[in-house]
Amino acid sequence: MLLLYDKAGQMAYQEILGESCHGIATLTVPDAEMLLVGCKGKIWEYSRVFQTNSALKKSTPQTH
Repeated sequence: MLLLYDKAGQMAYQEILGESCHGIATLTVPDAEMLLVGCKGKIWEYSRVFQTNSALKKSTPQTH
C-alpha cells in the first residue's frame, strides 16, 4: 500500500499497489517533482497535477 501525507501529517493519497514494491525515490527536475516507486520489473512514476493542491497523476510503468 502506498500512503502519502501532506505537511500537516494528514493522509493526502492512498493506493493499493497489488504487489510488493521495494524501491522508492524522489526526483526533482526544473519546475517538477516526481515520486518513483520500483516494483518487480517496472517503475511507477507519480507527479503532481496542478489543478488542485493534493491531486497526483500516476504514469504508465516503465518496464526494465
